[in-house]
Amino acid sequence: MLPLFQALHYRGEKKPRVEFYEGEEALARMFQTFDMGSERRFMASYAQIERHFSSEFKRWQQRVKHLKTLAPTKHILADDAVSRGFSRAAKGHAHFAFRFLPKGTDISMDLAIVDDVLAITNFDPLSMVVIRSAELTRSAAILFDLAWMSARK
Repeated sequence: MLPLFQALHYRGEKKPRVEFYEGEEALARMFQTFDMGSERRFMASYAQIERHFSSEFKRWQQRVKHLKTLAPTKHILADDAVSRGFSRAAKGHAHFAFRFLPKGTDISMDLAIVDDVLAITNFDPLSMVVIRSAELTRSAAILFDLAWMSARK
């Protein structure tokens, strides 16, 4: 995959910019920038996030508890106890919508589509690839929305 990402590396105004982050602190900063997005889509297993990135997961729980996220956010989640618990905790949040992957579908990454950012997080080892591109993000959002239509409520 590295040659593919190097080919995408930013070389001009219209070309995507690719960034790579490692470690909890760097990823926490990126996840916090997602809080400022105007439209957000996430596909993940919150059980995986809680297991490998517990500090950030606790921060999200507090934000949801206090309804501090204002941007429309769609979550497609693995159907696990942690993800279901998170969706129940956010039930009163008008800007959050949840759908679930079929039971038994294990997802071991996090996909974030936020404004013009497409981010893919790997949990072991903890790292993230960020692609900044309006065109790629628009296309990824279309794919996400197709998955959204077939995911279970």
